[in-house]
Amino acid sequence: MERILFSLTLDDRPDLLRAQIENLNHFCPDSAICIHMAADANFTREELSSYADFDNVVINPASYDVINQKGCLHAHIGNFRYAIERDVKFDKILLYSPEEILVKPGMRNYVAGHALGTQIELYDAVETFETWSIFRKEVLSLPKLESMLGALGLPIFAGGQAEGQFFSKSIFRSVDQLFTQHFPMEPSGFPSEQVIPATVAMCLGMNGTDVAMPVTIIDHSSYVQFSDELLSQITVGKGAIYAPGKARSLRPVHLGSCVLKDVFAVSCTDSEGYDPRNFILEQVAREGKNKAQVN
Repeated sequence: MERILFSLTLDDRPDLLRAQIENLNHFCPDSAICIHMAADANFTREELSSYADFDNVVINPASYDVINQKGCLHAHIGNFRYAIERDVKFDKILLYSPEEILVKPGMRNYVAGHALGTQIELYDAVETFETWSIFRKEVLSLPKLESMLGALGLPIFAGGQAEGQFFSKSIFRSVDQLFTQHFPMEPSGFPSEQVIPATVAMCLGMNGTDVAMPVTIIDHSSYVQFSDELLSQITVGKGAIYAPGKARSLRPVHLGSCVLKDVFAVSCTDSEGYDPRNFILEQVAREGKNKAQVN
C-alpha cells in the first residue's frame, strides 16, 4: 500500500498540532508527516518538538519566510527535500494546512488510485464580478512567472485551492525543479502553492494524465456553513452540497456536484465559529464504543 507524506507549514498555535497529528494517524494510519516552522513563528523549536513527538513525524530544520497570500510552495518543497534526505518512505505528498482535519477513513486508497489531485482553473484576463482575485494581469506579468510559463510554452497559468492537493513523488519532483529554476526559496509575491502545482497539473492533463480532485473541501470561497449535519453528509459521502460562491474568490470545486465520496477532509475557517473537531472527537468516541461492544 502506498504511503502518504503530509507536508505541513506552521507559524502559530502549536498547541493544536498534537490533535491534528492524532487525527491524521487515526484516519490515515502509517502515513508520514513533515513539519515546516515558519521563520517568524511565534513559538520555539522546543515547543514544536514537544507537541510533535510522534514516530512518524519529522521536523524540517530549515525555517523559511512565509507571508500570507505571497506564497508558501517553497516551504512545502523544503519539506519534500528534507523528507527525502531523512530517507522517509513515501509515494505521494499531500499539501496540508493547520486548518484542515480529516473526517473519515479511505483517503489512502483514493490517493493511491491517482497520480495527482488538484483543482485546475484557467486564468481569465477579463475582470468580472466572479473573477478570482489572483487572476490579475499584474500576477501574469511578474517576470519570474513569465519565465516559468515561457519554459512550459504556456501563455497563461492555472490556479486552484491549496488545501488537499496531492502528487506522486515524481510529479512533485518536477514541481520542485520547475519552481527552483525560476524562483528563490522565499515568498514569490503571489500564492505559489495555488498557482504552480495547478499549472503543472494542467500541462499533465493536456498530455493525457488524469487529474483527480483535491481531498479537502473548504468554506472560505463560498457561503457554505459547515455544521454537524454537513459533516455527517460528507462522512457518508452521498449527495451534493450547494452554496453560492463569494465574489472575487476561487470557484468552490466541491460544491454543486456529487463528489462527496472523494472528500476526506474539511478546512473550516469561515463558518461562524463552528469547530469540526468536536464532531470528529464524538465520531471517534462512538467508533471506540462500538468496537468495545463487538469485542
